[in-house]
Amino acid sequence: ERSNKSIPTWIEAYTKQDKIITCLFGEHLLNKYPNNPIGLVEAPKTAVYCSLYFGLPSESPNNFIWLAVYNKSSFSFDKIKVLEGRFVYVFPDLSKDGSTFREWEAKAREFEKELTGTRFIFSDLLERLATTNERLEGLDVADYLIKQDWKAFRTSSIKGPDLDFSNVFQDGAIDTGAKATPCVSYSYTPTRFVFQNYEIPPHIKQEIKELEMFFNNIDPPQTSFKLNEWTQIINYHSFIEKHFYAIKISRGNPTILEPHLNRLRQLKQLFANNA
Repeated sequence: ERSNKSIPTWIEAYTKQDKIITCLFGEHLLNKYPNNPIGLVEAPKTAVYCSLYFGLPSESPNNFIWLAVYNKSSFSFDKIKVLEGRFVYVFPDLSKDGSTFREWEAKAREFEKELTGTRFIFSDLLERLATTNERLEGLDVADYLIKQDWKAFRTSSIKGPDLDFSNVFQDGAIDTGAKATPCVSYSYTPTRFVFQNYEIPPHIKQEIKELEMFFNNIDPPQTSFKLNEWTQIINYHSFIEKHFYAIKISRGNPTILEPHLNRLRQLKQLFANNA
């Protein structure tokens, strides 16, 4: 129209539809790389940055295919159903009150009921570590990555992403006084990507064994309860099982190991205080 040219008939027909659906940004890669795990973000910009920093799916079957839904409201079943049968790791943008995270997570639980073999695993890393100002600005993963040297995330020997964001949150970037938003469920499944090999100190290995013994010898609560200001445990057995599983597959990666270990420590202390 701006060029005063005639509009093709297919465009006219498309715009007259009652329902217009667009595809995921990067969706064409799904058939080309059928075995790679999926990283799902909001903006195409974020998908591009994550691909550059963590590796392209063409470089390794362990690397994520980074896809984007375009905007908050586009996290819909019509657009997501193409991911049926895949492991989808979701990285929502920050929001002032955590509404994006909660809305997407609630939708994903409903999507899983309709999509056979599909699992959505949500990362609450930004929700836990972002400052108040970062929430107000609605930052996403790309806003943190762009401040880093991409070469520090990539090596000449491609081993797959470890999704280690430890370099991102440093030098006072964490506002320890910020209140993280509620994250009511945790879900982990076996993954195809490879973690960097970190060494777990012997005393941490011993602590993990002691924690397993502790939780195996207590009467589990039958109702949901709050672990802290931002974590509510809905299913105790699932929480314990998935946290120990995450610790075991972390291979000592502190980005994965420490938050899960800390939550188990908090839970043990909570039980001790209520004994």
